[in-house]
Amino acid sequence: MSIISSSLDPLDYDKNGYPILYRSSVNLKAEIIDKKHKKRTYIVNGFYDFPISANSVINDQIKLNAFKRSSINALNKLIALITKDGINESK
Repeated sequence: MSIISSSLDPLDYDKNGYPILYRSSVNLKAEIIDKKHKKRTYIVNGFYDFPISANSVINDQIKLNAFKRSSINALNKLIALITKDGINESK
């Protein structure tokens, strides 16, 4: 598994132009070989939106937490895709 990209982008601003809502995004790529030796490649994304106070600084802990949550969302999508492919393969 590898990280293709990650970003932290403002989504909304207050009346003075300060960001008050951010989105962290993570794109992951996973290559999996199933029991029949068939290689499957999955690319998934996850995101997490979070508010901050106007005119405040986003510290490293806030960034880390946001990327952690967006990564968990991406991993949940990956598990769902792998499960779906496994069910379809067994039919």
